[in-house]
Amino acid sequence: LPLFVFRLFVRSLKAPAYRQRLLERFGVQKRTSGQPIWIHAVSVGETIAISPLVEKLLDQGESILFTTTTPTGAAQVKQRFEDRVEHRYLPWDLPLFFTLFFKAHSPKLLLIVETEIWPNLLSATSKRKIPILLANARLSEKSCKGYMRFSGLTKQVLNSITVLLAQYEADAKRFKLLGMPENRLVVSGSIKFDIDLPQEQIEVGKAWKAAFARKVLVAASTHQGEDKTLLDAWSAI
Repeated sequence: LPLFVFRLFVRSLKAPAYRQRLLERFGVQKRTSGQPIWIHAVSVGETIAISPLVEKLLDQGESILFTTTTPTGAAQVKQRFEDRVEHRYLPWDLPLFFTLFFKAHSPKLLLIVETEIWPNLLSATSKRKIPILLANARLSEKSCKGYMRFSGLTKQVLNSITVLLAQYEADAKRFKLLGMPENRLVVSGSIKFDIDLPQEQIEVGKAWKAAFARKVLVAASTHQGEDKTLLDAWSAI
């Protein structure tokens, strides 16, 4: 716990929003009414990815409790859904904090986006007989090797998940290797391809394509060092 707090303090030096609503990190949260669907997305990218599904659930009259870990994720939730969903920060992964969390909330379903495999989060939810859906799940080879070091705990945690929807077959194989039961594992593709683009964006894309009149390579969301590798590859071909 001291390490969690210290890490939060260090982050808050660059992003002061990390110091806001601090009690929520300890599970002390404003109560929600009824039995909402609880969606957890760690930050911005995961929030954007799950947005089409959230919109469909809201259209069906469902109430949504949305948790994130980062302030940028919280800002994205506010920007996209305003007051149509309840936002809280996910508590740190300690049993007491989730005991407090569940005193404030009574969700009927937990939907986790991508790969937020926190032992106490999943254990506390499962003990309360709340179904857990891991959606748009992905698992890199590097992460898989990391989880393998704690194979006993990882298998126990994965067995608390009701249904796991993996993005691709390679992800599903890695989850099976870690102990995820095959009968609760589905390859569904990436939800990011289910986004409906506004017609004006489609028209802008068509105009750009016509203006370029040739094939265009897009290197998107690159990390440091990757641009050089991509440009070298482009020169080679």
